Amino acid sequence: SNNGNEGIHLEDSSNNTIMGNSISNNDYGIYLRRSSNNVIIGNSISDNRGGIFLWISSSNNITGNTMTNDGVLINGYELRNWNTHTIENNTVNGKPLYYFKDISGGKVPEDAGQVILANCTGMLIENLIINNADIGIEISFSSQNIIKNNNVSNNRYGIVFCKSNNNSITGNFILNNDDGIHLWASSSNNITGNIILNNSCAIFLDYYSNDNTITDNNISNNWGGILLLDSSNDVITGNNVSNNRGTGIYLSGSSSNNITGNIILNSSYGIFLWASSSSNNVITGNNISNNRHDGIYLDYSGDNIVSDNNISNNRRGIWLYKSSNNNITGNNILNNGDDGIYLYKSRNNNITGND
Repeated sequence: SNNGNEGIHLEDSSNNTIMGNSISNNDYGIYLRRSSNNVIIGNSISDNRGGIFLWISSSNNITGNTMTNDGVLINGYELRNWNTHTIENNTVNGKPLYYFKDISGGKVPEDAGQVILANCTGMLIENLIINNADIGIEISFSSQNIIKNNNVSNNRYGIVFCKSNNNSITGNFILNNDDGIHLWASSSNNITGNIILNNSCAIFLDYYSNDNTITDNNISNNWGGILLLDSSNDVITGNNVSNNRGTGIYLSGSSSNNITGNIILNSSYGIFLWASSSSNNVITGNNISNNRHDGIYLDYSGDNIVSDNNISNNRRGIWLYKSSNNNITGNNILNNGDDGIYLYKSRNNNITGND
């Protein structure tokens, strides 16, 4: 108990048994790193930052553990890191931890304390109430699953996808997590109609999460609203992104995204594009107002289209910092505190027809 790092740490280790321990208030309770064919059985694991963490590990047996205010986290780049474990008869906050692997079809029982899908297709996750786990719903190498009408609150991560495509996340209530929805290397997913409040980051698309659709979500009172990192060809439309302490929509190293028809209010920055690879994005038809700094901030970003937006009552309307070859046309820019459009070391931009 009360260790700054892990309670028990196995690295490059196999064929060990961890049984009957009480493990609490550590960074991670049990941490397996590149370790396989171990048995973790009958432990009481509580109030750790992470309960059991399997990192690039395979073929471990996790059975009969009781977890409180934490759970099981899996991370790895290959399918065998996810679908070779035996994880059964464990509880998280007094409810079953459901681990499904290599399954097509079916529904997750509604009494889940945590859900993990590995290499699953066409499953339904609906009407769950998951609180105080490490990750509420964790999905990897899986497709065509529906995550619908769940309440996922007070977890380290709410809903996480890893290398999972063509899934639907719709109508969920996601509250008080670190990341509400986090996609890693996951594409062509539909995130629509969710209420996402009071998370550190509401929606985070990370590491080539391309061709996703984020539409009609209510994203409020988070630290950050929608964050894209190295992700392209995503569509962000019709969302209400308001009262976030950081940036409403933030793109870093992300190109060819379509940001249209969103309401972005009362954040630090409305829309922020950073890095030279944040290019060829289309930002059009958004209502961007009452943000503490800039409505739209382009930082080292070029070849973007910014058109037909209503930008008002921000500190600045549009600020270009070392950004070139952007097309800024037809925007309604009114009542911003310092400047409507401000350019600093920015060249060859087309700025025409703005009010």
